[in-house]
Amino acid sequence: MSERHATVDIHAAGPAAVRAAFANQLAYCRANDAPVTARIVAA
Repeated sequence: MSERHATVDIHAAGPAAVRAAFANQLAYCRANDAPVTARIVAA
């Protein structure tokens, strides 16, 4: 998983879009010192 935010199409749908959204949220949480939330998002 990348630790950088990825640019995604806001109209994207499907499993790949969901994976990208969670990966972005995980990167955001880690970058903003929210380790508990990051662990929840990663689960």
